[in-house]
Amino acid sequence: MLARDGYRCRMCGRTRDEVALHVDHVVALADGGTDEETNLATLCADCNLGKGAYRFQDYRDIHCSPAAIPLDNASLFAYVNGHSRLAAIAKRIATRRRLEFRNMDSDCVWLYEQVQRMNIATVRALDDIVVRHASLADRLSDYLIPRQPVDAGFVLARVLEIEAMERNGLDGLTELLSSLRFTSTDRGWGSEVFHAYKQLKAIG
Repeated sequence: MLARDGYRCRMCGRTRDEVALHVDHVVALADGGTDEETNLATLCADCNLGKGAYRFQDYRDIHCSPAAIPLDNASLFAYVNGHSRLAAIAKRIATRRRLEFRNMDSDCVWLYEQVQRMNIATVRALDDIVVRHASLADRLSDYLIPRQPVDAGFVLARVLEIEAMERNGLDGLTELLSSLRFTSTDRGWGSEVFHAYKQLKAIG
């Protein structure tokens, strides 16, 4: 199976040089799946463990190629809800702030709009950005003091804001936020986020 899939995770696209790989049952044995080759696929450790918590029945329609997976609303929703990386950060934030952690139960139109504005074309490219900014996004939440239940979408929104600031400072964040139709923010939100971001970058 590993060789058939090019030694690459069929969910996030990472290779055996980047992460440990597992052979996964697309439809779990407990849900009536079999050990036949057609029901087996290569997943990395992160995607396999994250997928188990949500019991996706069949991700092959979205994740069907060893090449980089194009980002669309469906693949973004699968990534946000199925990957353990974002959920782990969201759970840490919720625990620290004594808030409820919840799974995303709606589509990702608002997040997909942000991804499009940032010209992020594949799941692999998005995951690379998440890896790069995960620690900073985790710490940024303490400055922003969330009061509502936290989900993985909250974390990804912070990651995308950080990426915008990394690219072009406050102007980059302002341009992103002002271009969004499905996300509304208070007038001072961008300045508040940028101020917190600059403090965290100074601390290192």
